[in-house]
Amino acid sequence: MQVLTHRGLPARWAQKQQRKAGWALGIGAIGWAMIVSWGLMGCGGPTLETVPVSGRVTYGGGQWPKEGRLDFRPVAAPPGKTLHPASAQFGPDGRFQVVSQQTPGLAPGEYIVTVECWEQMPTMGDAQNPRGSPGKSYVPEQYRDPKRSPIKLKIEPTDRSKTLEFDVPKP
Repeated sequence: MQVLTHRGLPARWAQKQQRKAGWALGIGAIGWAMIVSWGLMGCGGPTLETVPVSGRVTYGGGQWPKEGRLDFRPVAAPPGKTLHPASAQFGPDGRFQVVSQQTPGLAPGEYIVTVECWEQMPTMGDAQNPRGSPGKSYVPEQYRDPKRSPIKLKIEPTDRSKTLEFDVPKP
């Protein structure tokens, strides 16, 4: 004789389904725990080791006419390290703080620094102006070109912080 549950199903089948449900619940809880722990750890693995870098860039010895940007282009990394580009925004007072991959500072290495500050931004071509516009920069070409920029910076792994101050001459 077969024992039936209150729903008319065999008792053994009901017990088997309860065991499956228990396993699924346990696996689901483990899965959620893993997802939460990954979220707490963050994405992208280990954080980038950086040295805080800040400073001031002046324009002809004084204020800038507009906000601008510095790009820190890596040219060499210490042995066993990788290259990480970085940037910094500056206001009319020229003060800035560098950020690498959303982390304040620069990774150890050697950098070429380029400067951008546009009176009129360059544009891409469109139907009305197929050639676009080269724009008009406040910054001399030499300081915008990574192959010619005289601004160089070296960050050592032992540096605790770095302050960078320099002037960009008016064209």
